[in-house]
Amino acid sequence: MVKQVLKITRDAVLKRRPEPLGNVPDNEQFRVKAGTEYEIQSYAWADATGDFDEHIKFALKEGNIGGFNTWFVFNRFAEVEFDGENVYPLEEQTAIQVLRINQDTVLKRRPLPAAELKPDEMFTITKGALYDLHSYAYADATGNFNGHIKFAIDTPEQYINGFSTWYVYAPHAQVEFDGLVVYPLPKEAAPAPAPAPAPAAAKPAAPAAAGSYKGTKITLPGGKGTVYTDQPIVPGGVFTWGEATHGGSRPPQKPEHANNIVAAA
Repeated sequence: MVKQVLKITRDAVLKRRPEPLGNVPDNEQFRVKAGTEYEIQSYAWADATGDFDEHIKFALKEGNIGGFNTWFVFNRFAEVEFDGENVYPLEEQTAIQVLRINQDTVLKRRPLPAAELKPDEMFTITKGALYDLHSYAYADATGNFNGHIKFAIDTPEQYINGFSTWYVYAPHAQVEFDGLVVYPLPKEAAPAPAPAPAPAAAKPAAPAAAGSYKGTKITLPGGKGTVYTDQPIVPGGVFTWGEATHGGSRPPQKPEHANNIVAAA
């Protein structure tokens, strides 16, 4: 027997009306897990008055959910199959830029080490999470984002704590478009180098001679010495202690914080 099925492809919220989640009362919501399937009588993405603001409207073939037969679901969180074939969304409607989280991490409101942020400036996220993107960047006119990706979520459905714009540590995520990774950019394969001794760990720049630098003095914790805001973090490097500490206003408080700054540089 031919069946028409609505498949939930990501954890989602069914809604009684096609509006952003924040506009829908709790008693008009129903949370569902990825992989849930419903046999449906009918579905639509528009009617005589227009579309449903990127939602699928569907009616169950039998039974109800929370006492109702008809619901809406955001169209990027579900798909419709007819006799085993995907009939909605169409292929050209599914191509979208997404941020994929590839390990458990923390999203941040500012591109700083987690130890320097307040709890309400962070959001813990697990490996495999996906966010539809409006845009992303890894640098702006003032420089890079301290090794982070800045991203803006495309739809209010996925906003985090009411905010659309967040940062994520670049090694913990990737940006994809139509299934292809577009950031980080793939690196060209290089010939295998001859075996060599393991490189020494990066070290902070040597203590500055009196008068070498004109910036604000910073005393590093753990007896690591004194550096200046205009002094490179590592010898010959381009990033300074001033860039890493907001002009010296946020010096590292623990030895491990200083070590992390050196490793990042």
